[in-house]
Amino acid sequence: MQGQRIEKVQYFTLDYQNMDHVLPRMISDSLEWSDPSWRYDCFDCFDFYLQIDTEDQRSFTVGWDPPSESAGLWLREGASHGVPFGSVAVWDVTASPRWAPLLGLVVSAVECRYRTDVELPGWHNELLTLTIDHQRVFVFLGDVASDQSQEPSANSLMVMSDPAELPDWMSN
Repeated sequence: MQGQRIEKVQYFTLDYQNMDHVLPRMISDSLEWSDPSWRYDCFDCFDFYLQIDTEDQRSFTVGWDPPSESAGLWLREGASHGVPFGSVAVWDVTASPRWAPLLGLVVSAVECRYRTDVELPGWHNELLTLTIDHQRVFVFLGDVASDQSQEPSANSLMVMSDPAELPDWMSN
């Protein structure tokens, strides 16, 4: 992904509006866009994948593996096929306030931060930082608490960008 220019960004999440389909559903309804399930003031939070397509027609997908020897985040070249666990909604977030300022800019760095876990063997990727023209985008496992704050999670992706600060539990 490093050296590539961002052209399109998509989030893959559970389809909370319609759980009765097996193929991914592209979200285009203005009513759904008026209050998307993943959008919060300082971060985005969604269930499955983040896909970034580049101007060179390459796709990169960020996702997560459940607690196991391969738990944590992964980054792979290739597009998601959108059928991870059932009914999936695909949100084209390219024009969203978080991503629109980064379109056409070069990804200058991709950094992974690993940790060890006493309960799971091996090293696990807990944070992916993309640097795009001096702007940082953080991708990590997190969820939304009942008070709308951030909390650790093993099965949801959280995306934040500068000037937002990582939550305390991610700052170590």
